[in-house]
Amino acid sequence: MIPETVGAAICRPLSAAIREQMKRRINTLSTDERADKSNRIATRIMDMPEYEESSSVFCYVPHENEVDVRLVLEDALHQGKALFVPKIEGKGIMRAALVPEGPLDSLTPGAYGIPTMEGTRTADPEELDIIIVPGIAFDISGNRVGRGGGYYDRYLSQTRGSKCFKCAVAYDFQVIEEIHAQPWDMPMDALVTPTETIYCEISRRANAKRIFN
Repeated sequence: MIPETVGAAICRPLSAAIREQMKRRINTLSTDERADKSNRIATRIMDMPEYEESSSVFCYVPHENEVDVRLVLEDALHQGKALFVPKIEGKGIMRAALVPEGPLDSLTPGAYGIPTMEGTRTADPEELDIIIVPGIAFDISGNRVGRGGGYYDRYLSQTRGSKCFKCAVAYDFQVIEEIHAQPWDMPMDALVTPTETIYCEISRRANAKRIFN
């Protein structure tokens, strides 16, 4: 359970300001810019050994102006990986629902209009090799600001101590200097942008391992 603390109350206005700033910035991108940046991010993910060696992938389905990772979804299915997508089952509750082999058009609109999978089994976090995580802003230590619903915060808290590799995606401008994390927050293991791949654990120890073009 994610507790309510004085620190959380202080950080909430800061997170809200970051969300508004980033949403405005994302909305300035043209359709072609979003497509180009998204394709470069997807290609970087598919080139990562953590993805190449995975057998189970939990990946969000892009909605509105989120980084479009459908290339990753399609590639996972093509390679025969077990693909899971988010399924909202209540306030703050998210599960990983299995997508059967076949086209992605088997997904149907779920909560908030986000495409999901109905009628298939769900996976526990320890079953997953890699999770592709969206967000509004990140820092190079892997701290994250989401959309404010807490779904990923709660789900990712269940991965503590598991082998699951947590990989976030962002446009370059969504990477900011510092995000004040709470004790229960689960930092990302990697952050992928159109121009670089950042291994966050190394950043937390010293300087980030950053792989550029």
